[in-house]
Amino acid sequence: MATEACRDWRGDLGVEALGRLDGPERTALLAHVDGCADCRAALAELSRVASALDLVDPTSIEEGEIAQPSGDLGDRILGRLQSARTARRHRRLRRSATALMGVAAVVAVAFALVLTLGTGNREHATVVALRSPVRGVHAEAKLFTDTAGTRVKLRVDGLDDGEWYWLWVTGADGRRVGAGTFTATRASQRVTMTAALSTARTKRVWVTDAADHVVLDGRVTSS
Repeated sequence: MATEACRDWRGDLGVEALGRLDGPERTALLAHVDGCADCRAALAELSRVASALDLVDPTSIEEGEIAQPSGDLGDRILGRLQSARTARRHRRLRRSATALMGVAAVVAVAFALVLTLGTGNREHATVVALRSPVRGVHAEAKLFTDTAGTRVKLRVDGLDDGEWYWLWVTGADGRRVGAGTFTATRASQRVTMTAALSTARTKRVWVTDAADHVVLDGRVTSS
């Protein structure tokens, strides 16, 4: 046999050569033999030997020329073949179990990796509630530490459609630092801008309109 997988079919090849294999096991063997030249050749050789046994004329053999086989020889041969088939099935089950364990281990590692990456990539945000003197305007800002300073994610509803607005942050010294401008819509919108002031030093987040009137304002209570 050329491979370990081919050796697993050894018992079935012998039983098939004797014409004693049937059912799903015969179907599986023939499917393997159809695609394996080595097993196909082995089955052909075993079949020729089995056929040759029928051609032997016992009367042509003089008494004493050969030792007479025991009466249970056939049963013992079939028993050995059955043992080989059973061992083959056990090896297949072990390989399947090992493969399933390997797949389970890969899934477990991937799941743990996802959890680890998800936890590691989760950014800490400082949430600032923004109040407005304009009726119907609601907003919230989330502050994130950024290499350039503070990244501000602003969610706002109700500002004048098409108007320009300026986002600012302020430190303890009261000096305002621009984060950027955006055009509003009356629908809910989200904008992200960055100000060159560290999150730890940011004390206030606010928004002005084109006339420099404060339309949103919030104090940072934690950072």
